[in-house]
Amino acid sequence: MSSPLPVWLDCDPGHDDAMAMILAGYNPNITLLGISTTHGNQDHHKITRNAALVLKASGLDHLRIVPGQTKPLIRPAMVCPGIHGETGMDGTFTLPAFDSSLILENEKAVLHLAKLLQTMADHTLTLIATGPLTNYSLLVTLYPELHCKIKQIIFMGGAIGSGNWTPSAEYNILVDPEAASIVMQSGISVTMVPLEVTHQAIVTDQVIQELEIRLEKSPFCTLVIELLLFFKKTYQEVFDFNQGPPLHDPCAVAAVCAAELFTCKNMGVHVVTTDGPCLGQTVCDIYSKTDYPKINVATDIDVDGFMSILFDSLVQANINSSMNIKQ
Repeated sequence: MSSPLPVWLDCDPGHDDAMAMILAGYNPNITLLGISTTHGNQDHHKITRNAALVLKASGLDHLRIVPGQTKPLIRPAMVCPGIHGETGMDGTFTLPAFDSSLILENEKAVLHLAKLLQTMADHTLTLIATGPLTNYSLLVTLYPELHCKIKQIIFMGGAIGSGNWTPSAEYNILVDPEAASIVMQSGISVTMVPLEVTHQAIVTDQVIQELEIRLEKSPFCTLVIELLLFFKKTYQEVFDFNQGPPLHDPCAVAAVCAAELFTCKNMGVHVVTTDGPCLGQTVCDIYSKTDYPKINVATDIDVDGFMSILFDSLVQANINSSMNIKQ
């Protein structure tokens, strides 16, 4: 049996980021070494606070959060309160008390990661991103000598076809297209988990019912269900997405801890960084006719298998959650 892969998660919680954190923290095939935060779904302060709340709620408070970049490389910051609310994780009043000690306030994500990589063997650390790629783009730009330490970068973002924030662009790429372009051109093994895959990972009514059974309607269960139902509501209102909310971000984690659940194709991908209606588009060369940077692009997912490993991680979080301890 192979050893768990060491991973680092960069995120912007976010309802689906919260589920990604829990999957990364409890899947036995990976070892989560830490978490960094970036601007994205809400402003950086709110996102970093949310990350700490998720760690506390899910029994992962042995981990620490390292704050990252507060805005894109060259563009103004964007937020999406219409999807994630004013806090970035609206929809529940059952979160635990905020614990500031979980955040390494005096450290910076890019510097922290560089120090970590210097201690590791070549091709060891997997970097996962579920928000804009600003932190990782700076890391690979400032420390080219550390590329050899990185096994792969896997991110949720982009689309082979239509976007979700504009007709052309998916949100994570649109927020910082220059950062995405840098990561894809880094020469490191990169995998993109696009909308075509994540839109299959839907939290249906049946999934909600299964969670209530598996999590035994505990206080932690209430938190998870409330977050997912808020996400469902905003997806209905904003995108007319009525089947249930798609769990975008845990798909990127699942692509590391259960790669067999995904079908991938190596193809050239170009990120549009010029202003205009196509800003942030990931132009995917499905016919291999261009010299675009070659990356792996996920094209399909075993949804049942994905939900199975997500359920397992949530069950473990439910066992370890301090929210379930009677005072």
